[in-house]
Amino acid sequence: MTAIMRDKIWHLERINLFGELPAEDLKCLAERSQMQQIPGRTKVFMPGEAAQRVFFLKTGRIKLSRLGDNGRELTLGFIEPGEVFGELTGSDEELHETMAEAIEPSMICTMERREFEDFLASRPGLSLKIAKFMGFRLRRIEARIQDLLFLDVKSRIRKVLRDLADEQGVMTPKGLRLNFKLTHEDIANLVGTTRATATTLLGELRNAGELSLDGKFIVFPRSPANSQS
Repeated sequence: MTAIMRDKIWHLERINLFGELPAEDLKCLAERSQMQQIPGRTKVFMPGEAAQRVFFLKTGRIKLSRLGDNGRELTLGFIEPGEVFGELTGSDEELHETMAEAIEPSMICTMERREFEDFLASRPGLSLKIAKFMGFRLRRIEARIQDLLFLDVKSRIRKVLRDLADEQGVMTPKGLRLNFKLTHEDIANLVGTTRATATTLLGELRNAGELSLDGKFIVFPRSPANSQS
């Protein structure tokens, strides 16, 4: 086995979905996949491009978005290390409906979609695990859309940032810190508003003590009860 193949298997073992696969299955995936370094703020794919590959995130973070007819971006969510993204079913002519962008330097594993579907066909346990994961992601997106419909903009900002901190944050002496950086434009795209509105409302939330900044990281301060623990 070559050093390159051992390196690919090492990375594949650390993708959540593949952690329990036997060595032969990992070798099979490694032979069919490619590892790719993606610089921050770089597009992985765009709407309308052929959806012929499936992607697994090893390190970094990927943003999934839709683009409206007016070109405005609506962020659907973020892919965390260990997760899969890209269309997994459909015809060979299927096109991407979303945009994927690395918001920080990232490493992805990619392989032909048809080859991955053939791999899954004989591994029902892994197929079920992926189906459950994709269903969970869809429910998160549906919840985000409900928030867009029923909450005012400030409430949407408060909720989406708190949800992200709960899912992908770390507790620090200052409070619960979101562990990746978001620009005001990123936040605006998460809640369906303009950058200027997001900037104004973030200032109001900071002045009210509901959140703060630690460098460029958003922090939700500890409650008095938690501060005494």
